[in-house]
Amino acid sequence: MVGRTGAYREELTEPPAGFRDLDACIVALDWRSLAPDLYAYGRGDCVDTTLSRMRTACSELALCITRYRAACKAPVMIFSPISELRGPDGFIARLLTPSRIDVFADCQKIFDELCRSLVDVYPVDVELLSGQIGKDNALDPHRRLHTGDPFTTAMTQSIARHLASMCVQLRRPPLKCLVLDLDGTLWGGVVGEDGVDNLVLRDTGEGLAFKEFQAEIVKLHKQGVLLAICSKNNTCDALEVLELHPHMLIRPSMISCFRINWDEKPRNLIGISSELNIGLDAMMFVDNSPTEREMVRATLPEVEVFDLPADPALYAEAMRKCSRFWPLQITGDDARRTRLYAEERLRKEG
Repeated sequence: MVGRTGAYREELTEPPAGFRDLDACIVALDWRSLAPDLYAYGRGDCVDTTLSRMRTACSELALCITRYRAACKAPVMIFSPISELRGPDGFIARLLTPSRIDVFADCQKIFDELCRSLVDVYPVDVELLSGQIGKDNALDPHRRLHTGDPFTTAMTQSIARHLASMCVQLRRPPLKCLVLDLDGTLWGGVVGEDGVDNLVLRDTGEGLAFKEFQAEIVKLHKQGVLLAICSKNNTCDALEVLELHPHMLIRPSMISCFRINWDEKPRNLIGISSELNIGLDAMMFVDNSPTEREMVRATLPEVEVFDLPADPALYAEAMRKCSRFWPLQITGDDARRTRLYAEERLRKEG
């Protein structure tokens, strides 16, 4: 169901019958109308007045959402403010104190606090999405004047994909465990054939691609995602790389479960699921081999399989685009949980 343009206040405050049974409520705000002072700000204007009016706009919006949530428990997704592409201060914009950039950033923080203050209210980061495709490709002044829609078709499609990913995460629990292959996945080459010193893993060239991919995985680990190894390899060779290679970012202390052997990978994934006491549907399998990926898909459809690109230079970006580990919130318990799993593994081995 789609609301009337510009009628969000009335429709949130007193939601029509059709709005009371939504799975999710998307509030597609035009902040130029909601907070005009933010976009009218110029050199010499009072920053405190601009920020105060932004707080007032957010407070009024929070009240509308609170009334809506009293009638409907659906999660609410709100478009964030989007900055303008250019301004009259040109290339010295960042040298000014305060700059338009500073004022916009402060207003973004006020919007962020609005989202934090309400239960099940999530920002749709329109500013980030516009940066990904470029402001020239995101904003359509002609379209805004004639239809009220400020975005190009490309930007609308980008927002739609982002909203779809958000809805998936809201309906399905985030994945808990990333199961990693080794040769060709965390480093280039085959350790049993090439030796530790000849693996492609370094700070330059193709080796940097593998290191950057590991860096993205470490970020997920710090966020509370469990890491497991599932590799057809000699255990001693694999552990030597994990423990001693100077460019490895993923170390044994980060790993909650190892399956380094010559068994079929679906069998090992079942073992990892049992050892960690998590469902197969809580795991994602990462392997550079299309054959191994297809075997897992065919044998264990519950496991999500990550389609690793053929080119290692694209590994890190592909992982950054993956939304299945997006958390709904992050607490201190998340990082603590990954440490406890690893400590339990070491206790059993000792």
